[in-house]
Formats: sequence, structure tokens, C-alpha cells
Amino acid sequence: MRSEIKRRYYETRGQPFDGRFYPWDYVFYNRQLTTKEYSIDMKKVGEYFEVSTTVQRMLSTFESLFGLRLQEIESKEFAWDESVKVYSAWDEDDLGGGFLGYLYIDLFGREDKDDANCSRTLEPVSLGSHIFWIRVLTTTQREGTHTRRWYTSLSQYNSVLFVFQADLQQTMSVTAIQLRDAVPRVSDETEDLVDFLNMLIAIQRLGHAIHDLVSKPKYSRFHGTSVAVDFGEAPSQMLENWCWDPAFLTGLSQHYSYTSPEHLALWKQSSQYDQPPEQIPNDMVAGVVGSKYCGKPSFLLGQVLFAMFDIRIHLEDEGAIRKLGLTKDYNDMIEGIQMFDVSPDRVDWSSPFVLSSHLMEEYNAGYYSYLL
Repeated sequence: MRSEIKRRYYETRGQPFDGRFYPWDYVFYNRQLTTKEYSIDMKKVGEYFEVSTTVQRMLSTFESLFGLRLQEIESKEFAWDESVKVYSAWDEDDLGGGFLGYLYIDLFGREDKDDANCSRTLEPVSLGSHIFWIRVLTTTQREGTHTRRWYTSLSQYNSVLFVFQADLQQTMSVTAIQLRDAVPRVSDETEDLVDFLNMLIAIQRLGHAIHDLVSKPKYSRFHGTSVAVDFGEAPSQMLENWCWDPAFLTGLSQHYSYTSPEHLALWKQSSQYDQPPEQIPNDMVAGVVGSKYCGKPSFLLGQVLFAMFDIRIHLEDEGAIRKLGLTKDYNDMIEGIQMFDVSPDRVDWSSPFVLSSHLMEEYNAGYYSYLL
């Protein structure tokens, strides 16, 4: 099916097709297939998810689901950019109304932004005691003591010299989700829309953030996602599935032209048609939900490929790893597992696995958890 769509595309452009389907073809032709099979225009879908409205409705849904109260903090004093939203998180009254921590949501693009889609634990929870991970920065004597810096998150540094436990008061969670360019820019002249893929990623990252907020470990080392790797991705993947629920999508939606007079004026400037319905139409929802499995086999085979490559490099000792031709081995796995073609000279100019930090961060042969 993929090669046939590519062949037809080349025919329409009057270009010869060599019958090969490369890894970089997947996203483009999968989009073509989705449009052909389900008759959906993802740009039109995105018009129903203006960022402020979508985030607020998303949070309201998960407040009800998890028994939380999230209150936006209007002051920007504690945010690193004026576009970042900050929320205080509380248990709902029936659960005691206790304070849980803070949630930062950073979706808007900007020039100096870190190029990552991620969730980050800024401060872990500890119920009554901390485990401090200490890394000595210098051994220079100063007034009879060594100069040291202290961290409460192991992920900040890979080299740890020693550990000790100290009884301290309880700390609260501070967590953040960030997308590199979910909304391209902040301007009164744009609609500030979130496309469906970025909404999917945002909800997945929100799963990690909620895991952080409701986590109550005795020791901060085991806070939030710092659990057995098999479970670390489970909360985020469970929330991600909500994006494919028709009732959830409908409840989340509101055409941007209804969200403010300014957005209505923007819509009138760009359209000659009648104002669309306020909520996303049922046929559009059906198309989005139906497209869930479009291209899914290739995606899952890509996950299998990466998981197997992750396991392989962690099973070898250092000497054996140095002798491996990792780029060639990875390209062979692309052909054998994903069944994509690989250019003969790709080994000389491309090592796609180096773009992911999963191999050498906290996963360490645990990437398979994305498949659970």
C-alpha cells in the first residue's frame, strides 16, 4: 500500500519511481494514506483546538478523573517565560484538600527554547526524609570544609560519589511539561491552535506530570517516573488513549472562532464561508478515531526495532561494543524489521539512533516499556 501510494504520487509529478520506500518516506506517505482512506484534513481538525481552551478543558477532565484541583497562578513571577502557564495542584476536598505541588505547562515556541518534547521533575516529593545525591565539585579547602554542591535529583548528574539520608520536612512536587513547538508563536494575529499530533503528545506528557503530582514516596529517589521501567510509561500511555475516545474529543473541542471576539475576527478575515459548528462534527471525529491504526504497523515495528537495538547494545561488554559497526547494524535492522529500504551509502552519513537520548539515560535496555 505504501509503495503504491508513492508510485502514484511520482506518476502525478511525471517522475520515475524506483520501487524503493525509505524510512524518511513514512511520515509523508502515511499522511497521504490517512487523507485518502479517512477523508480528513488535519488542518481543519486543528481549528477546533485553540490552545487556551484545549488546555483548560483537558485539565478539567483529568481533575475529575484523578480527584484533583488545578488552579492557575496568574503571576508570571515564577515562570521562565510569559507564555508558560503555572498551576497549583491540590487534592479535591473529598480527599482532604491537601496541597500537592505545582505544574508548569510550556507549549509555545520561541527562539531560545530547549528542543525537546518532554516532562521534567523539577522538585521531587519526599515524605519526611530525603536521599541526597552529592557530587563534589571541587576539593579546595575553604575555612576547613570542602566546597560541595547538593542535588535532590539523580538525573541531573550521571556521576554520584556517595549517598546519605537526612531527616527533613516533607517536600512538594514541582513538575513541568514542554513541547518544543506545539504552538508556533504567541501573537494577537494568530489563532494559537494545537494540531492533533501535538495534543496527543501533550496529553501523554501530562500523564507523567500527574504521576509526579500524586506520587507520595518515602524517599525522593523513587518519586514519580523513577519507578520500575516497565511501569514508568504506563500512566502516560493510558492518558494518551483518551485522545481516541469520541466523547473526549468532542468535549475538548471548540472552534477557535467561538473562543474570543479577536479569534472570530481572524476567522472572518481568512474564510468566505459560514461560521462552522462550535463543536467538532461527528464525521470529523469518526475520521480522526478511524485513523488511529493507519500506519500503526510500521510505527510499532519501529518501536520494536529501537527496543531490540537498545537491548543489544546493553548486552555487550565495552570491548565488544567498540568492535561493532553500529550504524550498519542499525540500518540492517531497519531493512529486516521495518522492511524499509536503506540507501547503500547511508552508513557513511546517517546514524539515526544518536538522535535519541533514551539509549543512555535512565532506560538502559528498558525502551521496550513503550510497547507494553
